[in-house]
Amino acid sequence: MASTLISNVNSKAQLQANILTNTPNKVKVMVEDELDVAIWRKILTRFAPGYIFEIHPYSYDPNVHGKGKGQVLAMSHQFGKHFIGCIDSDNDWLLQQWATDDRINNSPYILQTHAYSIENLATQPYGIAECMTECCLHSCNLTHSLDEDYEQFLTTISEAVYDVLTWHLTMATEPGETYQDVIHKGRDRVFGNGHYNDIINSHNISLIEKRSAVTKRFIQRCAQLVNEYKSIYHTLEPKCTALALQLTEQYNLTHLNAYLFVRGHHLYNFLLHTFFNPLYLHLKKEHENEIRTHLYDGTEISDAIRHYHKRIKDFDNTFIFQHQYLTDASNPITMRFKDRINSIFM
Repeated sequence: MASTLISNVNSKAQLQANILTNTPNKVKVMVEDELDVAIWRKILTRFAPGYIFEIHPYSYDPNVHGKGKGQVLAMSHQFGKHFIGCIDSDNDWLLQQWATDDRINNSPYILQTHAYSIENLATQPYGIAECMTECCLHSCNLTHSLDEDYEQFLTTISEAVYDVLTWHLTMATEPGETYQDVIHKGRDRVFGNGHYNDIINSHNISLIEKRSAVTKRFIQRCAQLVNEYKSIYHTLEPKCTALALQLTEQYNLTHLNAYLFVRGHHLYNFLLHTFFNPLYLHLKKEHENEIRTHLYDGTEISDAIRHYHKRIKDFDNTFIFQHQYLTDASNPITMRFKDRINSIFM
């Protein structure tokens, strides 16, 4: 069935099509974007390996109103075991009692990330060293300790941004869009890459020193922003304190996992800019220097470096699709995926 006819699909019709084509375990899936297709396929096939998932991004069907998440939700009445939707949670997982659309959390056939977005899932500290080595084709002391170094960096960022997050969540519970501009500007205040360019572009400090300088500035900017919120929006502070406690009790929101619930696009770009891209360029340059050390002829050196450049991969494209977290039985998001998918297909 062509994806442009997705608006005509419902679970019952898909089941009938499955019977006619002798594919009883085929499931049609709607996701928000092309980027989500491969990621949700990995999640779904991990926990329901006996099914065939035909996954479509919203953008291929002009007959359904809205786009992305809105379009998936608009089709939720057509969902069932053979036609499901997969979406980013945004704030709708943590702020369920304030959600304007109860289909997100109540429909048995809508799966959600249980983090802000797909990007947040990718930033979890699993398999980063393997991913970077695969992309750069270079292994050294920096990659040997990379998993530990990244987890420490991410933990520092998560702890620093926790108070900013709870303020933004509190503002998001207020009626209307009163604080939307405040939240948007606040995110840029701490995650905006321009605030860290002088550190990243410096030729006078080492890679490790750059990381330390970035985290120090990030902590400072988060603290400054929170202090401003307390001064300007002091009437919201009691509500902020109460909400933080409620979210800890109900959803285990803590300083250590706060990074999962900030806006994924900002976090993802920040980590690429301040942690991964500098490392990638460093490893790439280090390997090029090794080539120059072992070869003496200029033509051979140029050919070898050109050959190396053809074989390496962009880290950011690979990073978003890494999914080692799905193998961790202690990861609460992984277990939510398993439970929700089992409830549909088992």
